[in-house]
Amino acid sequence: MIQFIISFGKKNNWKEIFLYSNTKLKNSIHLYNKYGFRKIDIEKKSPYLRGNIKMKVLLET
Repeated sequence: MIQFIISFGKKNNWKEIFLYSNTKLKNSIHLYNKYGFRKIDIEKKSPYLRGNIKMKVLLET
């Protein structure tokens, strides 16, 4: 699924992809890191109550 959205984003000229997760989901965070996602600052008023980490990956076309 991660590979699909990254490929889709590249084909559609997206520059980056953001995601929100929770640091309790250690396996998920590890997988996101493996695909190039890196932790970035999260908004003070995050749109997701349980999301305590925001990550992004830059897409190269």
